[in-house]
Amino acid sequence: MKAIEQKRVLFQEREITAVLVQDENGRENVFVPLRPLVEGMGLDWSAQRKRIKKNPVLNEVCHSVAVTATEKGVGKGGRTVLCIPISHLNGFLFGINADRVRGDIRPLLIEYQRNCYRVLFDAFNGIESMRRFYTAVGYDEKWVSQRIEKHRSFTSLGDVWLETGIPIEKHDLLEDVINKGAFGLTISEHKAYKSLPASEDLRDNMTGVELLISIFGDEATERLIHNENPEGIDEHIQLAEAGGSIAGKMRQLFEEETGGRPVLSKNNNLDKKPPLLEEE
Repeated sequence: MKAIEQKRVLFQEREITAVLVQDENGRENVFVPLRPLVEGMGLDWSAQRKRIKKNPVLNEVCHSVAVTATEKGVGKGGRTVLCIPISHLNGFLFGINADRVRGDIRPLLIEYQRNCYRVLFDAFNGIESMRRFYTAVGYDEKWVSQRIEKHRSFTSLGDVWLETGIPIEKHDLLEDVINKGAFGLTISEHKAYKSLPASEDLRDNMTGVELLISIFGDEATERLIHNENPEGIDEHIQLAEAGGSIAGKMRQLFEEETGGRPVLSKNNNLDKKPPLLEEE
């Protein structure tokens, strides 16, 4: 894989490099070189590399990317470095236990966990990258706008969960609860209903109306969190159930008022998926 654009951003007085990769079908993704990121936090690269290799998800998504020379961030001279897609960066960062690192490193690690993803995402104007990608793959303009709104609503909700002490590894559970309330199906059941492989992103295969209902569930849950100030995962689960239930009632009302046609659809968008990028 080769980078078509490379940027360096300043974060906590350190430079972080990120690269934009595009395939022949117009699919774009931002990757982050891992070694300079890890060493910039004062962590041992060999230990983190072993952790990546042992984690089936991280090991699957990390790729070698050819980057251009920079004095900082990826070393001198152009070379191929191990990178992680920005979509999985938070998962990697939150997999590092802040309580098990040196005391002088801990505040920096926590700051990376809180804000590093957003800084890098914004550097590549991520919303516009999403728009270009989905348009190139073949989605229509209306669907693309709804998919971007879903990205915004879930990102905002995820930020609120983090701010209220819910670790990122629990976010899938809460998202599952919201989806169950909105559609009567867990995410895995929803994927099965659409005949999707487990690796597919459900959101990329929702219809426009399904996306709108899902967005409503995110927004309702976030508003309930602000109103209720929950503590702990159990209270967050209760609010996710309530937010999903609100979205489910909206779905039912929509169906009743528009002729009874179910919102839940077996349609998927697998025909719009470009081939996976091959690692060079």
